Amino acid sequence: MTEKILTFWSDNRLSGILRCGGGAAETGFLLFNAGVIHRVGPHRLNVNLARGLGAPSLRFDLSGQGESAAAPAGLGFEAQAIDDIAAAIDALKAETGVSKVIAIGLCSGADHALRAAVQYSQLDGLVLLDPYAFPNDSAARTEFKARATDPDRWSQKIRFLVEDCKEKASRPDAKQTDNDYEQGRPLPEKQVFAGDLSSVVERGGRILIVYTGLVRHCVSKPAHFFDTFSEYDFFGRIDVCAMPHVDHMFTARSAQEALLAQINDWAHSIEAVWSFSEAS
Repeated sequence: MTEKILTFWSDNRLSGILRCGGGAAETGFLLFNAGVIHRVGPHRLNVNLARGLGAPSLRFDLSGQGESAAAPAGLGFEAQAIDDIAAAIDALKAETGVSKVIAIGLCSGADHALRAAVQYSQLDGLVLLDPYAFPNDSAARTEFKARATDPDRWSQKIRFLVEDCKEKASRPDAKQTDNDYEQGRPLPEKQVFAGDLSSVVERGGRILIVYTGLVRHCVSKPAHFFDTFSEYDFFGRIDVCAMPHVDHMFTARSAQEALLAQINDWAHSIEAVWSFSEAS
């Protein structure tokens, strides 16, 4: 595999790193920004995933981020991100000859990837890292018990409360802001998120969801996800992996290696399904 800089779209304003070579491949991967983080990803997550997948990939910056130029005025940020992903799909296919494309997105990147897959059927698969998570009583009880019986957590909580009291005493007029959202971003209605997932799987798109310790109060094992969405036909159609002891940014190299292994296993399994479907 070799890597090269690739600029694309009609005005070449989007910039990324294309990884290709090593023979023909059917499936390629897209990786892009998580929030405002450059296309390398937090702790070089995107770089390490792209180099470990053993398949063509394009990791790129969305418009106005990293090394990509800003888009002309007109579209909002979310709509522009969807258009950027569509352009990246075309560029990856044109440069490598792959017929299937899977997008990997973390946090807000997962939100962009899902919205793009709803709009564009050319996006065949999704790896959603910490997409939206919704309250689950079983997961909340499990997390409460874990916290209640962990002496280290109690000592950390006490230290936090002491420091928080000191901070508030120094800023008596400080108030909670409207930006204090669950999971760091606005949480949509559950049925909206479920509807987007359904839209993708109903047309044959494949989805792997990975939840980290950020949302272990909502999902600390796959059963919690399927319980939360029990009214939807997701079991056996969406793959879910819970990594409750891994932080949201996949800081540790061991966490990134575990994630890479999970994605590789999942990708190989769906490639086998795609090959069987095409042969039939």
